[in-house]
Amino acid sequence: NSVGIVLSPSVVSLGEAKITLNNPLKLSGDNTIGLQLTNTTLDMSNSVIKFIIGDAPNAADSTGNASGNSADKVDGAIGMALASATRAVIMDDYDIFLGNYSKSGVGIIVQNGNLTLSNNGKNNKIVSDGGEGNILIAADGANSVITIGNNTDLELRNGIGQVGLFARNGGKITNNSTLTATGDGTIGVILNGTAATSIVNTGDININGGVYTDSSNNRIGSVGIAAIGSGANFTSTANNVKINVTGIESTGLFADTGKIELENGDIKTGDGAFNLYSKNATGLIKL
Repeated sequence: NSVGIVLSPSVVSLGEAKITLNNPLKLSGDNTIGLQLTNTTLDMSNSVIKFIIGDAPNAADSTGNASGNSADKVDGAIGMALASATRAVIMDDYDIFLGNYSKSGVGIIVQNGNLTLSNNGKNNKIVSDGGEGNILIAADGANSVITIGNNTDLELRNGIGQVGLFARNGGKITNNSTLTATGDGTIGVILNGTAATSIVNTGDININGGVYTDSSNNRIGSVGIAAIGSGANFTSTANNVKINVTGIESTGLFADTGKIELENGDIKTGDGAFNLYSKNATGLIKL
């Protein structure tokens, strides 16, 4: 496991210091982290963050290929990981790309911290193109809060089993940007937790997905929005959610024991897919 840049609480004051990655840092080993922030005092709004994950195969015999992982993929790499309970972090110049050889990678994950992805006309992009099981943005655990400002480019394309926004176990995400997701087995937004776990959307969400067959011959469908667990709550306050999924294994909106509330969402399905599926007694979908 390797980390490119670490900012920890052992550094008391960083003054006017900043990180400037005008050329992206490439992550090519399993379980690597580009930037790890732990209770840092650095003002990240002055920094330029650029990472590329898995744009080339991982050499099977290299030290970067962890035992038991796929031979040529970059497994489990993370662009930025934040655990900073003592100070909110603001970033406004960031470009994270997960490539064709990224598997189960994450663009940004927050675990017990507060992150704002702002926009000042700079680089504001998190994209996964052709990967497998990647997640763009994740808020994992209580006190994990992410706010995505206007005009951030969030995109999934050409891959399989990828996820746009993921909140779990008390995590909270507010999205004001556009999320575009295409690919088989795609999940645009997923919430999972018995504790209060929420995603509030005022941006545009556009999901198009189908079905793929994995190596064990299981057919995996796409889901536009999934709320799993009694604490999961997704709300969208404008007519800005468009979902089109196909295949009998796919579902437009899925509420297990969670809640999904849309204002005038546009949900389309084909080839046997479900438009809406509320599984349990407390699962609620409101349009």
